Amino acid sequence: MPSCVTNPVNGSSAGTLIASGAAGWDAPRGLLFRNGYVYVTSVGASTPEPGMDSVLRFDAVTGAPAGVSGLPGDAVFISSGSGGLDNPSRMVFGPDGKAYVASTSSASNAILRYDGTTGAFLDTFVPSRQRRAGRPDRDGLPARWLPVRDQLAE
Repeated sequence: MPSCVTNPVNGSSAGTLIASGAAGWDAPRGLLFRNGYVYVTSVGASTPEPGMDSVLRFDAVTGAPAGVSGLPGDAVFISSGSGGLDNPSRMVFGPDGKAYVASTSSASNAILRYDGTTGAFLDTFVPSRQRRAGRPDRDGLPARWLPVRDQLAE
């Protein structure tokens, strides 16, 4: 599924920003625009591949991969397994500038916190046992965290 650019005036398609499969992008679950970048949570197939179970970052104007390594073609902002990241579904940046990612596999099932600039793992914001206490809503966050999610998104 490509990321399409939409004309804000009439809603028509203005083209594709990020081609399907770019930099290992597969089965995207979340999309976030922030500070000139597009962040995509990419779940991927069952066969390990670049971009699977990662948070990818692209230039919001050109759609070019803009991973933290700086290598051409690399879009990885937060790599698979970093801090236990597995099956990322949603990502928000808090008012503190940190990235919060819902890791929704049965093994991790937590909200993880990362440096908002480097993507480096900082800590587990909501551990697995707390996350299970609430019924997840459709974006992977526990229902009792919806007010927090909304506040972080502001």
